[in-house]
Amino acid sequence: MDFVASREFRVNPGKVWKRLRKTHKLVVTLNGKPIAMVRDIMDGDLEESMRTDAMAECAMAVSQLQEQAYKKGLNKLSEEDIEKEIAQARRTF
Repeated sequence: MDFVASREFRVNPGKVWKRLRKTHKLVVTLNGKPIAMVRDIMDGDLEESMRTDAMAECAMAVSQLQEQAYKKGLNKLSEEDIEKEIAQARRTF
């Protein structure tokens, strides 16, 4: 992964875009800390690039939910406990 300071966008935007074309991904930093990722649009296909990003975001969200459930011990629930939770949730709607 290639890093670029946010200041570079203002001072040398042409160089930044050239690096992006070469590396395909850049991490933008502010005061040395990562604040954003920039990636090129593969083959000029904006819709496919957006779909790919959305799928990656969903996968990250699922991973975070699984980690939270594990920390709460929810991975140890029995099938019966899960069914009770589902039934209770359905009654509230």
